[in-house]
Amino acid sequence: ARAMGQRLRATIAGCDFEVEGKAIQVTLSLGGAIYQERNTLFYDALVYAAEEAADQVLRAGGNGLLLREPSGSGGAREVPW
Repeated sequence: ARAMGQRLRATIAGCDFEVEGKAIQVTLSLGGAIYQERNTLFYDALVYAAEEAADQVLRAGGNGLLLREPSGSGGAREVPW
Protein backbone atom coordinates (compact mmCIF):
# COMPACT_ATOMS: atom_id res chain seq x y z
CA ALA A 1 0.00 0.00 0.00
CA ARG A 2 2.82 2.40 0.85
CA ALA A 3 4.62 1.89 -2.48
CA MET A 4 1.40 2.38 -4.44
CA GLY A 5 0.53 5.50 -2.43
CA GLN A 6 4.02 6.95 -2.92
CA ARG A 7 3.89 6.29 -6.68
CA LEU A 8 0.47 7.95 -6.92
CA ARG A 9 1.65 10.94 -4.86
CA ALA A 10 4.78 11.34 -7.02
CA THR A 11 2.79 11.02 -10.25
CA ILE A 12 0.34 13.73 -9.20
CA ALA A 13 3.17 16.02 -8.03
CA GLY A 14 4.87 15.56 -11.42
CA CYS A 15 1.81 16.56 -13.47
CA ASP A 16 1.17 20.05 -14.76
CA PHE A 17 -2.23 21.39 -13.74
CA GLU A 18 -3.84 24.55 -15.03
CA VAL A 19 -6.95 26.40 -13.86
CA GLU A 20 -8.26 29.32 -15.88
CA GLY A 21 -4.93 29.62 -17.66
CA LYS A 22 -2.83 29.65 -14.46
CA ALA A 23 -0.48 26.87 -13.40
CA ILE A 24 -1.25 25.40 -9.98
CA GLN A 25 0.56 22.89 -7.78
CA VAL A 26 -1.41 19.80 -6.78
CA THR A 27 -0.34 17.42 -4.00
CA LEU A 28 -1.87 14.31 -2.46
CA SER A 29 -2.54 13.77 1.24
CA LEU A 30 -3.54 10.17 1.87
CA GLY A 31 -4.77 8.50 5.04
CA GLY A 32 -5.71 4.86 5.35
CA ALA A 33 -6.82 2.31 7.91
CA ILE A 34 -6.14 -1.38 8.30
CA TYR A 35 -8.18 -4.18 9.80
CA GLN A 36 -6.54 -7.09 11.54
CA GLU A 37 -8.62 -10.22 11.99
CA ARG A 38 -8.00 -10.39 15.73
CA ASN A 39 -10.06 -7.24 16.20
CA THR A 40 -13.84 -7.03 15.98
CA LEU A 41 -14.52 -3.64 14.42
CA PHE A 42 -17.35 -1.82 12.80
CA TYR A 43 -17.11 -0.02 9.47
CA ASP A 44 -17.37 3.36 11.26
CA ALA A 45 -14.18 2.64 13.23
CA LEU A 46 -12.22 2.02 10.02
CA VAL A 47 -13.58 5.17 8.39
CA TYR A 48 -12.78 7.20 11.52
CA ALA A 49 -9.19 5.87 11.60
CA ALA A 50 -8.67 6.70 7.91
CA GLU A 51 -10.11 10.21 8.33
CA GLU A 52 -7.94 10.77 11.40
CA ALA A 53 -4.86 9.69 9.41
CA ALA A 54 -5.68 12.03 6.52
CA ASP A 55 -6.29 14.92 8.95
CA GLN A 56 -2.93 14.28 10.60
CA VAL A 57 -1.18 14.37 7.21
CA LEU A 58 -2.88 17.67 6.39
CA ARG A 59 -1.97 19.20 9.78
CA ALA A 60 1.65 18.23 9.11
CA GLY A 61 1.63 20.22 5.86
CA GLY A 62 0.06 17.74 3.46
CA ASN A 63 1.60 15.84 0.57
CA GLY A 64 2.16 12.68 2.60
CA LEU A 65 0.86 9.27 3.58
CA LEU A 66 -0.20 7.80 6.94
CA LEU A 67 -1.79 4.49 7.91
CA ARG A 68 -3.67 3.98 11.17
CA GLU A 69 -5.21 0.98 12.91
CA PRO A 70 -8.39 1.46 14.95
CA SER A 71 -8.06 0.57 18.62
CA GLY A 72 -10.71 -0.94 20.86
CA SER A 73 -10.92 2.31 22.84
CA GLY A 74 -12.39 4.25 19.93
CA GLY A 75 -9.09 5.89 18.94
CA ALA A 76 -6.49 4.78 16.45
CA ARG A 77 -2.76 4.20 16.49
CA GLU A 78 -0.25 4.94 13.77
CA VAL A 79 0.97 1.86 11.92
CA PRO A 80 4.47 1.80 10.40
CA TRP A 81 4.47 1.30 6.63
